[in-house]
Amino acid sequence: MTEQNPRLDALFKQLSREENQDADARDHARQNEPAVVHSMLREREREYTDVEKHFIRTRVWLKMAQKIKEANGRQLKYLTLPSYYRLDVSLFIRENLLSSHVRDGREITSVVAFETQPERFARMAGQEPGYQLFGLDSIENAMLDGNNAYYRDLLTAFPFDLVNLDLTSTLTPAHEGPYSRTMQAVDAVFPATSWQ
Repeated sequence: MTEQNPRLDALFKQLSREENQDADARDHARQNEPAVVHSMLREREREYTDVEKHFIRTRVWLKMAQKIKEANGRQLKYLTLPSYYRLDVSLFIRENLLSSHVRDGREITSVVAFETQPERFARMAGQEPGYQLFGLDSIENAMLDGNNAYYRDLLTAFPFDLVNLDLTSTLTPAHEGPYSRTMQAVDAVFPATSWQ
């Protein structure tokens, strides 16, 4: 933190509040009964399906996606960080906003997605239709590390028409400074995505 700008320091502190959220949740889970753990995990998953988020999906994201499809004259390519229920992807499929094709006998939609939790990734990998690219890693690693297993495939998938970096971690964790890996990934994603 800098002593020259206390207002900026206060902003970084506020944005970093979620820094330990998942770690705290896991620690809490280890100390509690299975029923409590299950309830807590259900509550964390509910964060992705709450009414406010769904309002934004249907009233803002959907309308914007429809306008982009109309402007481009074609279906969309989408980069997202879906939850298990992938409500955004399902909504766009239902509204015929995403293209799809068959690859190795499986329907594949024009979505690139990442999940960091192996158990969620395993549950999501079999969902239909499949993703153009589905990575078990963070978007930050895939975007910033040239040796990452997904780096080349992700870069060849660009440009995207719609990007949803609905990150559940802080943008500026104190231990990474103001230009965190997340902010570096955001910087890398948006210049590479062009409106056509």
